[in-house]
Amino acid sequence: MAAVKSFLVPLDGSALAEQAIPTAARLAKAAGGRVHLVTVEPRSARELQDGLRGYLAAQAEALSSTHGVRVVPALIRGSAPSAIAAYADEHKIDLVVMTTHGRGGLSRFWLGSVADRLLRRIATPVLLLRPGSTSPPGQFHCVLIALDGSPRSEASIAPALPLARTTAGTRLVLAHILEPTPTLLGPAWVEEECQRITKHFDQLANRLRMRGYTAAVRVVTGDGTAARIHALGRLEGADLIVVGTHAARGAERLILGSVADKVVRGATQPVLVVPTRTGRLRDDLAATEGAGAAAESIAP
Repeated sequence: MAAVKSFLVPLDGSALAEQAIPTAARLAKAAGGRVHLVTVEPRSARELQDGLRGYLAAQAEALSSTHGVRVVPALIRGSAPSAIAAYADEHKIDLVVMTTHGRGGLSRFWLGSVADRLLRRIATPVLLLRPGSTSPPGQFHCVLIALDGSPRSEASIAPALPLARTTAGTRLVLAHILEPTPTLLGPAWVEEECQRITKHFDQLANRLRMRGYTAAVRVVTGDGTAARIHALGRLEGADLIVVGTHAARGAERLILGSVADKVVRGATQPVLVVPTRTGRLRDDLAATEGAGAAAESIAP
């Protein structure tokens, strides 16, 4: 995890948000990194602001003494989604770790729609955790990476690798759901497209294997992409799903339209949401592995 050393946990004073702290601490300890505990200063009474400072200081002290990691408490100002995204950018945060409200629920977590809006504008990968998970925090035995077949979506592979390396023998599954929506193209087109995508994904998987990863390819046909990703995750025993996001036509939206949004909201396991606005797969892999030449071993 040489390139992932700076972690951010947004806090709102709730026990739900605090559930992300142990996972961030575990990852930071493995990386020799630090954890930023961040909350947004309310535009209200001074005593509330002082209370939040005391709360952050107590959380930082508990985290440092319990897990032995470096902690940076920060009380920031502004609109919560924008302020957190700006803080992550300014402090070069490598990974945001936060808890969602569980199945079906970013909608009621943390100041209403803050988490939802944060996902749509932040330039930093976000690890979304489900409350009450039975898996040990920070351990990922099977990582399902959902790809849409575009080079841009493949940029989500690189940020998944440091998480995969936290657990010995982690299996990576490169997955694509092919929806044969233009039905007039017929089964021959579907078969040809499956073969094309499978061949390309096999090349990516082989390059991952050359670098010591266990990798598999799954190309599934049928309607209901998000539901099929969830089903594939259950079938493969995935304890982490990876999806990419990007800005399209000037709007803040998730890659594959509403599909990835449904994946995030409906998944029962943690989800790594990776902004892929730049689509710089080679640069991201170089940063992850620490060498520009290594990037060429993945990127086609």
